[in-house]
Amino acid sequence: MLTVMDKKLVRERFSRALNTYDWNAGVQRKVAEKLCDRVMTCCGGQAGRVLEIGCGTGCLSRLLFDWIHPEQMWLNDLCAEAEPALNDLLSRGVRFLPGDAEKISFPDGLDMIVSSSAIQWFDDLPAFFRKCHEALYPSADGYLVFSTFGKDNLAETAFLTGASLRYFSLEELTEMLSPGFEVIYSSEERVMVAFDSPFSVLRHLKMTGVTGVSDTGLWTRGRLEEFSRRYIELFPVGAVDPSSAVRLTYHPVYFVCRRKKV
Repeated sequence: MLTVMDKKLVRERFSRALNTYDWNAGVQRKVAEKLCDRVMTCCGGQAGRVLEIGCGTGCLSRLLFDWIHPEQMWLNDLCAEAEPALNDLLSRGVRFLPGDAEKISFPDGLDMIVSSSAIQWFDDLPAFFRKCHEALYPSADGYLVFSTFGKDNLAETAFLTGASLRYFSLEELTEMLSPGFEVIYSSEERVMVAFDSPFSVLRHLKMTGVTGVSDTGLWTRGRLEEFSRRYIELFPVGAVDPSSAVRLTYHPVYFVCRRKKV
């Protein structure tokens, strides 16, 4: 079943994971690298005023800052506690903009809005896309570049716990974007990550903060043992990596969009 979004819980769990995120978010780091490559390829690799949504500890932020050299750059994150992790960028003129990106005001006249592995946590994506359209500079090509996750994301844990975010397909996202944006690039992939045990899967999710949905009940010893037994039975890695026991699927989706002059 789909799980009710709890932004307070999202913030709390990502805040607790700030010190462990970089070491455990290998998939998210590769997604950020691919997204930055798309910026260079599709957008000419240059932008004057750039806003990043959901910057976290700054993985994508540093790539963008070094590769496209924006004239002005704002970094937004739901967690105000992320600011110290960004000090190297803030000392170079980048500005931090904490708060819920669905509610705060954006700078005007932006050339690019970019986001990696964040907007799957949003309540109203069509409204967010309209907000981005309004914030991008109207008389020039403005770009919205983002990655999110598709319907197969974390499918194994969703099946076993009955808890999942509401993920959208590439086609559904394209339809949401169509009133204000021309999609000039989109793609998706499925990435299988191997773990030595189901408990390692849960630890990985905790260390990356990817558990910010409404609680699904108390994890008693009996429930953990049943979760582990069924996980091993249903989702073994098999011949892909004989040294590991189970798999976890990530389903990244990528978009590069140009603002329509409407």
